[in-house]
Amino acid sequence: MRPTSVENLFLAPAAETLASADLNLAALMGRERYLQNTLANGIGDDFDFVLIDTGPYLGLLTINAYVASTHLIVPVSCEYLPMLGLKLLVETVDKVRQKLHPDLSILGFLLTMYDRRERVTFTVEDELRGEFGDRLFDTRIRVNTKHRSAPASRATIFEYEHSERGKGTQDYSALTDEVLARLSGG
Repeated sequence: MRPTSVENLFLAPAAETLASADLNLAALMGRERYLQNTLANGIGDDFDFVLIDTGPYLGLLTINAYVASTHLIVPVSCEYLPMLGLKLLVETVDKVRQKLHPDLSILGFLLTMYDRRERVTFTVEDELRGEFGDRLFDTRIRVNTKHRSAPASRATIFEYEHSERGKGTQDYSALTDEVLARLSGG
């Protein structure tokens, strides 16, 4: 765990050893619950929220994240191919619910790489709205070159943009508000 320059925000960054984690987990008893047990043993008690960022690969690390979570936010870039993987993801979430974690829910699907100049953006949005309805977040994360640069400077998008009017600040602030509203039932 590492503190950040933002008060009460801590990171547990991945390291090179994470690449072999699926192999190491495969031999463990209760391998799907390793992260859940780690968080339950006091680490998660110190925080209001624990956000787990996973890659799109549906291996043991991702299953661990699902089992350790109460809600999922599914980012979908506004391109055609990522939509094809959503069916597999939803099926995987259903299997996790049936076998490991019946209370897991998808809080919503989040459009990322949103670019109003691209026709595919609207096609993806329309298809997702038709498929998932209100589970599609109203907030969209727009294409923003500063998103790519912020991690290199070890800064959050809020720190990096230095402005409340920056696209990243606006988008992620709106997402935070929408997530909190959904979690509180509002």
